[in-house]
This record gives sequence, C-alpha cells and structure tokens, in this order.
Amino acid sequence: MSTLKINRPFEFVNGARNYSIFIDGNFSGKIKNGQRVEFPLSEGEHTVKATIDWCSSNTLFLHIHHDEIKEIKITGLKYMPWILMLGLLAVYLCTLELWIYAGILLLILAIYTIYYLSFGREKYLKIMDNG
Repeated sequence: MSTLKINRPFEFVNGARNYSIFIDGNFSGKIKNGQRVEFPLSEGEHTVKATIDWCSSNTLFLHIHHDEIKEIKITGLKYMPWILMLGLLAVYLCTLELWIYAGILLLILAIYTIYYLSFGREKYLKIMDNG
C-alpha cells in the first residue's frame, strides 16, 4: 500500500480553520494549521483537492507507484500577510486624514478580496507536489 503525506505549514491567515481534503473526489479528512497527515492510497492515478468554506485549491493529479510515499504541501494565499499590512496602513492613513491614499489602498484590498471570494475562489489555496 502506498502513502500520501500532506503537510500544511503554520500560517497566521486561516490559522484557526481546518482544510478539508478530498482524494479522488471523496472527503478523506481534515488538516489543521501546522499539521501533517497521512492517507493510504492504492497504486495508480489519483486527484487531491483541499477546500476551506466555499473556496478551494487547484486539483493536483498524482501517479502513485506500489509502496511509494508521496509528499505534498497545502498553503493559503502567498501574499495575504502583505494584504493585511496594507489594510493596517490604510487605517493609519485615515487617522492622518490622508483620505485619497487610504481610499486607494482600500480599493485595492476590496478588489483583491472580492476576486478571491468569487472568480478566484478555486485559487484561494495552493496544493503542490514536493517531489
């Protein structure tokens, strides 16, 4: 029997929320922030996808050989900490009454958020093969 190891590094964003793991379209379990889980798999072709609420990752296609151990990694949005910092900067600019600059930053934040909660919802998480 082959094994699929899934690693979720510790991240501040989405840290309190679990990702649901789907292998071959079937719910296989959940993974917590900073956790590593293992799933037994049969030899052959498999698909892996992660979801969080209505958002998800890309679908990863794997070919597993007999007795192979395959490792993959799931992460959240790469630039989300920077986006949160821009939000704090916008609030700070409001306190300085620099409304135009704060408005521009808030518009960027709104567009980014709306994209990942609508059209980009299947790119909210990233799942990748480690080897």
